[in-house]
Amino acid sequence: MYNYNAHAIVKLVSNYFSVNMEQLTTGRRNREFVFPRQVIFYFLSKKTKLTLKSMGELFGLNHATAVYGIKNITNLNEYDKEVKVYISELDSLIDNRIGGKPIRTKDDDKTIFLNLENITSFIYSDT
Repeated sequence: MYNYNAHAIVKLVSNYFSVNMEQLTTGRRNREFVFPRQVIFYFLSKKTKLTLKSMGELFGLNHATAVYGIKNITNLNEYDKEVKVYISELDSLIDNRIGGKPIRTKDDDKTIFLNLENITSFIYSDT
């Protein structure tokens, strides 16, 4: 359940909603940016071991914003049919495309998770 690569989730969800990292980190409260960011928080909480603090910092925000986003999407997923479709489709995409594969480092034979610095550099890269 927690073996998913956080950077891959961020990229997949942002691509799904056609937004980029710069738009997600602007601090603007437009629905077109807030909603995808909240969906990312939701999936990061469900599929990674990132702390709430790390999730918030990823977008230049605090942990309370991540908590609110997770609660909001959880609630909307229960009552809003459109959101339920988004979450269901994204959950399938994440499971099928990312598949919870762990990350290995060259220096260490142990399986690890990306830290916040690696996630940020991956997201901002063009590859």
